[in-house]
Amino acid sequence: MRYLVLILFFPVFLAISQEADTVFLKDGDKISVKIIEIEETKIHYKKIDNPDGPKYLLTVEDINYIILSSGEVINNKGGKLIAYNETVEIKKTNENTTTYKDPFYNEAKDKQKKERVQRSILYNTRKNMIGFNYASFFTVDMELSYERILDKVGYIGLKVPIRFNLGVQTNYLNKINIFTSGIQANIYPTGQGRFSYFTGPILLVRVMRDNDQITYSGSNSITITIEPTRSTYLSFYMNNGCLFRASPFLYFGLSMGFGFRKDLARSYENSIFEMIGEASISYRF
Repeated sequence: MRYLVLILFFPVFLAISQEADTVFLKDGDKISVKIIEIEETKIHYKKIDNPDGPKYLLTVEDINYIILSSGEVINNKGGKLIAYNETVEIKKTNENTTTYKDPFYNEAKDKQKKERVQRSILYNTRKNMIGFNYASFFTVDMELSYERILDKVGYIGLKVPIRFNLGVQTNYLNKINIFTSGIQANIYPTGQGRFSYFTGPILLVRVMRDNDQITYSGSNSITITIEPTRSTYLSFYMNNGCLFRASPFLYFGLSMGFGFRKDLARSYENSIFEMIGEASISYRF
């Protein structure tokens, strides 16, 4: 059998070792402790620097795997703590601390991850970006934006767009934007690079006015322009896009979002499904 069931439905007590047991947590952290009791779904331990102190508890919901001071590996398998047949080699350093070879360590994947993080940090030395959405000219608007990368690697960015009308009358739009602003969260799953994919939600407040006309046909065609009505809309979209790095300072971006727009004053009206897009050029600093 590849695995040995350590405990079925009863606790097993372990003697307190003079060496540390290492518990690897699911959040990526690890702690060095003295385990005094292992059960099927939890462990009891004491702190290394306070062996006579209180007893603490960890459950399988938090545990990834454990390497005991003896070298035995305890794995979380399907919500139960399972012991491996094989043990790992134990070595002593000059500082009298325990080191080991991690049986779950994948060198190739770890190397790829480190390279991706280092590359992302390299491309993320400039965390601020000012952008211009030249696709806004289609609706006779001007849209500028500011984005700030929040973390060291460049996985999360926060963007604030500002859009306003240029004052040019158009006939092909039912609604004319007066002013739009809001907040956009950009999540970069692979960090920053020459080509970076991002996704995330957008929340906008939009002030718009009607641009409708009615034409009465008869012996004489008469066009009557309805008095424009101004409305405030709350809009929510899910966005997907990409950034291309043309130089250390210059970036080009494309994105498209799908969502809903709701008139805040007219609660009886249904939400309107719509699509938004962006074609931008940005300066990064």
